[in-house]
Amino acid sequence: MIGYNRNTGDRNTGNRNTGDRNTGNRNTGDSNTGHRNTGDSNTGNNNTGDSNTGNRNTGDSNTGHRNTGDSNTGHRNTGYSNTGHRNTGNWNCTNRSAGVFCQVEPCVISFDVETDMTHDDFMEKYGHLCGKLGDDLMQDTPIDFCKYADIPFITEEKLKSLHQKMIAARKG
Repeated sequence: MIGYNRNTGDRNTGNRNTGDRNTGNRNTGDSNTGHRNTGDSNTGNNNTGDSNTGNRNTGDSNTGHRNTGDSNTGHRNTGYSNTGHRNTGNWNCTNRSAGVFCQVEPCVISFDVETDMTHDDFMEKYGHLCGKLGDDLMQDTPIDFCKYADIPFITEEKLKSLHQKMIAARKG
């Protein structure tokens, strides 16, 4: 029945819901709580799939935010059954792993060489330089190597090569 709130289905609370037992606005499916969920039994906002808890999940049974895949716990995971944050792959129980069944966070690779630092350690020490270098790499003007010489495993040749590849990629 279409009522004042433009809901279709039964026992909806909110506006523009389709399905049954939705709470919030613009949900599609059944038993969603929050806003703009698609699927069934989602809690949070902008979820697609079923039984997600959090925001902007795609897939089923994710807990956290911005997960893609199924049964992820944490934030920004891609793949399946990851616990932790920013994993790509499956069944990882750590952060930032691209493998499967991993338990230890991998070390950062800088200029194609593995460091002995986790992402958080690396960013704490070099993050201020990385952001600036990232901005400079998006420009066509030459980059002053001396400004970035402290970044692990950088060389003037590697920086020039990377910059040229970035310029070529932007120009298509």
